[in-house]
Amino acid sequence: MIERLARTILLAGLTIPLASFGQQSVLNYLYTEFSEDKQQQTFTAITNGGMSPDDQAELAYAEAETLMIERSSQPSPAKDQAAGQWLANAAMLDVHAGRPDQGLLFLSEALDLLDAEGTPFAPELFKAVMARGISAFQLSDFDQAKDDFQWGQNILHRNDGVLTFSQAEAVNWLTRVYLAKRELFNADTQQRFLLKVAEAHYDENHPMLISIKQNVAEYLGQRAALISPLENEPTRAIRQAMFTESLTLLETLIGTLEQTAGSTSIKLIDPLRSLVRIRQMQGTAYRLTEAPLQRVLDILMAQETVDDEDLANAWLELGDGMVLSGNPKSGEAYQMAWSLLASSSPNALAQFEEPVLLNPKKITPLLLERRPSKAPPDAELYADMTMMVNERGRTKGVKITERTVSAKFSRWARSRLSYTRFRPAMAEGAPVAKSVQLRQPFTVVSEIVDNNSSANSVLDDND
Repeated sequence: MIERLARTILLAGLTIPLASFGQQSVLNYLYTEFSEDKQQQTFTAITNGGMSPDDQAELAYAEAETLMIERSSQPSPAKDQAAGQWLANAAMLDVHAGRPDQGLLFLSEALDLLDAEGTPFAPELFKAVMARGISAFQLSDFDQAKDDFQWGQNILHRNDGVLTFSQAEAVNWLTRVYLAKRELFNADTQQRFLLKVAEAHYDENHPMLISIKQNVAEYLGQRAALISPLENEPTRAIRQAMFTESLTLLETLIGTLEQTAGSTSIKLIDPLRSLVRIRQMQGTAYRLTEAPLQRVLDILMAQETVDDEDLANAWLELGDGMVLSGNPKSGEAYQMAWSLLASSSPNALAQFEEPVLLNPKKITPLLLERRPSKAPPDAELYADMTMMVNERGRTKGVKITERTVSAKFSRWARSRLSYTRFRPAMAEGAPVAKSVQLRQPFTVVSEIVDNNSSANSVLDDND
């Protein structure tokens, strides 16, 4: 799980793939204002002319080369600045075209031109510094990326103050760097600092502060979920403290929205759903998720107009919450969702044909310390099981049908699946029992090449 989080970052409530995000976000740092009309016209042609990324970069490099020649014959600080800005733009367009290595090289040259007077905290350096940090991150040069994002942050601190909100992107990029370096507590510090900056900059009911508060709360909750509840007592205390911090932020946010927008405002729906997600990650208070889920449903029903699918999804969420908490009324919620979809979106009923795994969200590999002696080197390690999912989403009669690991660990996998929870299948508007088949994969620690999934470690035993 740490590896997966290292490659992605939660922003705006979404998990953003960093490769594509970096290629796109580097364009935010293009230099856009030029003193000469010809340069401004060239920039307009690049950004509004419908060119391919390769053609954009080529034209920018051509403009930079022209300015470099002029600078050689008529040196001046203004020529240095213009040449540096265009070379930086060309490098950024290279990154956008998928060439971060070339972009990193020319951004370093551009910074030498922009910093010709030796003033490392000059505001005009900021864009090139941030773009180089993004390029370095794309190349997994996290130390260089960290230095650049901190440099960019310091430029803003020197010119706009320590709590300037203009540093928000630098803070988010530093968070990504620390996650990639597995310096998780440093990443947490960055997100808490971002919240502090937002609180200093915006009123408590400002949409930007509301959004950041919810995002940071979700971030802290997901970070807490990365800490195993089986860790030692001090580590478990950190886990619990992070969950508490996350939930307190959300509860405070909900209270603010109630006062400013009203108790039936749709603005409450997202933080209420976030509250549910964090409590479910916490895994110790599923019953506490029913009230906010019911409230989401009530808010939707209080609106003058509401889409049937939105209402059906709220009923489904409530039903899922009841399954997880063991509430026998889950079937009534699912029946309401079915009825709404049957009249408005009958094609959507196909999602009820098979049980849906709710907890855990997916079956993740179990780790073995060594490959079983009877298993060939390239053989897949697994235990196939069949079970019945009843009308309340509980599993019954888990049986092993095939396995390539020892009986001991296939039995352990069977025991694990006995505690899974499903959204039950439905037929004619009512939950029904249905048989499902699942494969529990196993992975040998020494054979892991790219650990992209959460896994629980067990010891292999062939006896």
